[in-house]
Formats: sequence, structure tokens, C-alpha cells
Amino acid sequence: MRMNSGEIACSLSHRKTMADFLARPELTHAAIFEDDISLNSTLLSYVRSHKTGNSVINILSKLAATSETAGWDGLNMGRCFDHCGGELIQSNILGIFDIENSCHSLCTHAYIMTRKGAEIMRNYTKPILTTEDRIRVALHHAGLMKYYSTSPAAFSQINQSSDAIHPSQRPVECRTYSGV
Repeated sequence: MRMNSGEIACSLSHRKTMADFLARPELTHAAIFEDDISLNSTLLSYVRSHKTGNSVINILSKLAATSETAGWDGLNMGRCFDHCGGELIQSNILGIFDIENSCHSLCTHAYIMTRKGAEIMRNYTKPILTTEDRIRVALHHAGLMKYYSTSPAAFSQINQSSDAIHPSQRPVECRTYSGV
């Protein structure tokens, strides 16, 4: 798959973020966001209705803590074009999220990585041969990395301007794939 310049730049940016995270041994998790995200309506409603102690930072901390109980290396919080309805790993986080072992979790605009996940990504993304999301799916299928997703997606990608990597595509969370 030939990558365009935007995909290469995005991959380099994610690699740099992983390197910065790994250079700080006191950190156990990194939450990575691209510049074109918004809270999904479920998360936004939750934050608005539970004002005390439930900031987005606290919610991210609670999601990060599920890496211990659910055993993931990476958690996609903004999945798109996925085969939804995968194996349920952990349910009812904050009463709004499930953690799914989804098999085609694309998009990299909002995710959490553990140190192990960041090390795996560092080791398998040099040289850059394909997009970040596709390598994560491949590593997950190969059993080299546990990459799960929140259901529903906690964050949406909103930037669909002409300078976006794929401006004509409006990412959808779930998609039906025929013959797969």
C-alpha cells in the first residue's frame, strides 16, 4: 500500500510521541490525541452530568487502569471502520464504555498506549511501511500486541477539511465487511 505524504508525516509524528513517552520511565501510559478530535456525544453527556470528579483526565485515568484488568497494550478510543461487536473483554466502565477485542480497529486520532505497547510500535514501525492503524491491526492479528477498543468510541475525528489526509471520508465507527 503506497502511503501519501500526510500518512507518512502522521506516522512520523506518532513515532516521535512514542519515543518521547518511552524516554520518561516514570510514565506508565500515554494518551495520544491528534489535533482534530472531539468528545463523542456519550462521553460529553457523561462529563456534563457528572461534574464532580469526572473530568476527561479522570476518565482517561480510569480507562488506562483497564490495561491491568483487560490486559491490553493499546486502547483505541476513536476506532473507525471496525468490525464492531467483537469479543467483550471488560464491560461497564463508568457505565458507558465496554472494552472490545475488535479485529479491524482503524484510526489513530485518540488512543492510549502502555509502555509495552509503545515499545512494540517502536520496534515494528521502522522503517515506515504502512499506516499506524494498519500496523496495529496486523500486530494484533499476529498475536504480537493486544490492541483493543472502547465501545462506543470515546472520541470522534472532526477535521474533514481539504488538507486532511483523507478529506472525502467521514470515518464511521462500525462497518460491515462482506466476505471477511
